[in-house]
Amino acid sequence: MTKKSVQSVMNERVLLSQFTSPFIVNMHYAFQDRDTLYLVLDLMEGGDLRFHIGNKVFN
Repeated sequence: MTKKSVQSVMNERVLLSQFTSPFIVNMHYAFQDRDTLYLVLDLMEGGDLRFHIGNKVFN
């Protein structure tokens, strides 16, 4: 993983920890080991937003 992508992931973790909204997936906990960052998020079934947007655009 490049230094830029590591910074991007850490920025996302910080942003998710700073707010709660009914319109986004909320983060409840974050922890890491030597190699991996784990984010505990709300369960949202049905696929990600990119999948649904792609289906609307290309169908």
